[in-house]
Parts: sequence; C-alpha cells; structure tokens
Amino acid sequence: MLKRTLFLLIIITLLLSACGGAQTSSTAGQSAAGAGNAETGEKLFNQSVIASAGGAGCASCHSVEKDKLLVGPSMFGVAGRAETVIKSADYKGAAKTAEEFLRESIVSPDAFVAKGYSAGVMVKNYAKLSDQEVKDLVAYLLTVK
Repeated sequence: MLKRTLFLLIIITLLLSACGGAQTSSTAGQSAAGAGNAETGEKLFNQSVIASAGGAGCASCHSVEKDKLLVGPSMFGVAGRAETVIKSADYKGAAKTAEEFLRESIVSPDAFVAKGYSAGVMVKNYAKLSDQEVKDLVAYLLTVK
C-alpha cells in the first residue's frame, strides 16, 4: 500500500510539473531592455498550473472578460483601473505607473486589495515567478482592454 501511494504521488508531481509548460524566460520577442512579451504573458496567464510558481495559473481565479468574476476580480481594463488606484487616497503601495502597480499586485498582492475582496486570499507563491515571467504577465495585462 505504501509503495502504491508513493508511486501515485510521484506520478501526480510529474503531471503537475508537465502542466506548467515551458518556462517563459526566453528572450524571444523581447526588447533589448528586457521588457515583457505580451504574447508569452498571455500564455502564462492562461496556464492551469504555473510550474515556477508552484500553483494555479492566473486564469484559475481571474477572468479577462468584463464583469465576469471568479475567485478574484476580473482583469478586464485593469491597466486603466491601475492608473485610477495609484492616484487614490486609499492606495498605500509604492507604484507610480500602471506597469509598476501590476507588478506589485502580482508579487505583493496585499499592497492593494480591490474593493469587495479580502487581504490574504491571493496565494503568495506568485512571488516565486521569475522576473521575466512577471514582466511578461504585466505586458499582457497592459493589453487587456
């Protein structure tokens, strides 16, 4: 029984690793300055499991459709909302631009919590994403209109 359980755990671990897909740290399609790649970010956003983060992909909890709420707020129009949030008195984070706000929201999700949501809901393992993966996700989110 112990061998069977161990075997199943190994198989599940391998399957979850495979679901994460390839790492997105490739420099293909990126500027020399290391900007994010929106196409790569979209693929990363839609993965069911992000292997490098060790958890569910963004689309598991966030929709990109207007007014479609899953676990977290919709990402539809998030870049425009980011500009509004960083100018509000309620905002206590450090971001000065929509791009910085989106990055902060990924790696420190409790820096600003959207109205109607509670702090601590978004899992903190997204801070494990590589710098390039975060840049790619931000580049994609800036295109979601």
